[in-house]
Amino acid sequence: MNAHIVAAAIPPDLVADALAALTPTLATTPYEQLPFTKRVLDVLDLDPVTFGAILAALPLDGIATLLGSAFRIGSFHAHAALPVDLASLPPGAAADYADYAVHIDYPFWLDDVADAVDDDNNNNNIAAEPRATIHPSAALTVQMLVMLTEFKPSTGATRLVPGSSDLRRAPRRAPSGALHDNDAAFFASGAEDMVGSPGDVLVYSGQDWHATGINTSSAPRWALLVQLVPYYYAPMEPLARTLSASPPPSSAFRHMRPAFTFRDVLPRGRSPYPLQPSGRGHRSASPP
Repeated sequence: MNAHIVAAAIPPDLVADALAALTPTLATTPYEQLPFTKRVLDVLDLDPVTFGAILAALPLDGIATLLGSAFRIGSFHAHAALPVDLASLPPGAAADYADYAVHIDYPFWLDDVADAVDDDNNNNNIAAEPRATIHPSAALTVQMLVMLTEFKPSTGATRLVPGSSDLRRAPRRAPSGALHDNDAAFFASGAEDMVGSPGDVLVYSGQDWHATGINTSSAPRWALLVQLVPYYYAPMEPLARTLSASPPPSSAFRHMRPAFTFRDVLPRGRSPYPLQPSGRGHRSASPP
């Protein structure tokens, strides 16, 4: 699947409502491994009407061809890249962060399913493990990134190597956590900034090598992250529980209900990414 951007897929009023709901959460949401990114979980709990309507507006044409007609929505999070003053960082820190951020997505960055439910032992540095190579017959996931603010290099736009999912493996890392030299060079030479406007949706394979950029602007860069998986992959979130408790009053949303299940990998409210390093420095896991 070729990474591409669907322009103006989400109406401006929904973008504005999403930002209004998410902005107050920054004060109470902990940082991830990178000291300038935050992830807001359970967004359907936060505002089921707004975020349910955004899900209903996603450009899903062709997804069934890739994942099968019984595909599932595996997770639905919000992600903020906060402003960074590069001059305040220690020497080499910006390069370390850029190196550390390169990854592929669930489920292929996990050693095993147990890691997904144990934040203290989560370790996606799987370069030495057989699972770092994705079996040729394994289905890849589809990610949809909804841009809520402007995406450009200065705001920390997602960087992605188009077509890198064809490698069918995770980036290789040394025991220190640093990218293998060849993989670092591959990403540096092939990565493109995914540039877009609020309401645009970036569609790509979760196994394309990608990374969060560093936001050097004066305002947070916000996105919604939606993962689509085949029905036989355990979703990271049991989104059907939220919808059962407070279903969005939108007829347009009904067609998506089969894409939600009560089955999940993560306990409710638990992040798939550890909030603290696990002894190897800040490269202990990978952000989106």
